[in-house]
Amino acid sequence: GSLLFFASNQPDGLGGWDIYVCRRTANGWSTPANLGAPLNTPGNEITPYLDGNNLYFSSDHHRGMGGMDVFRADYTNQTIGNIY
Repeated sequence: GSLLFFASNQPDGLGGWDIYVCRRTANGWSTPANLGAPLNTPGNEITPYLDGNNLYFSSDHHRGMGGMDVFRADYTNQTIGNIY
């Protein structure tokens, strides 16, 4: 594909670990872009997986059962939509 999603705890993120995306260009890969809020939070978001227009990830901050719960976010036109 043309998109690479990954989690990183690099400086200037929104929390402990955030999810980033790089896009394949004619010259290689773009600079990583933080997907921002509402997906990334002051907590930790990790293990991104894109399945068509659904981005699955784990978070310990979004409202769930506790710990690193799995969530789904709508991802269309390079935009994060609803998070379930």
